[in-house]
Amino acid sequence: KNALLGCLFERHATSQKKLVDELLAHDRVRSWPLSQVVRTALPVIVESFRQSQGLIRAFLDQASSDERFRQTWDELGDDIAQRVTELVLARPGEV
Repeated sequence: KNALLGCLFERHATSQKKLVDELLAHDRVRSWPLSQVVRTALPVIVESFRQSQGLIRAFLDQASSDERFRQTWDELGDDIAQRVTELVLARPGEV
């Protein structure tokens, strides 16, 4: 069960990173105001997580008892947060 959950998590993490990369691709959003980026990207990211809520619940449950899994989960969250932070900090006049 743990091995299967680990494989599913790797697939989910890869998918989420790819989604964020596509949504926040520098050449795609460079000319957009920050408000447009947020209005466009955030609903897609939220919907993606909503569709995976059962899996995410299982990932969080596993992370609560498995340090390695928790670390990988945290790395995914940190990666996405870093991408969003860079986007916002690059547009200080729009915040």
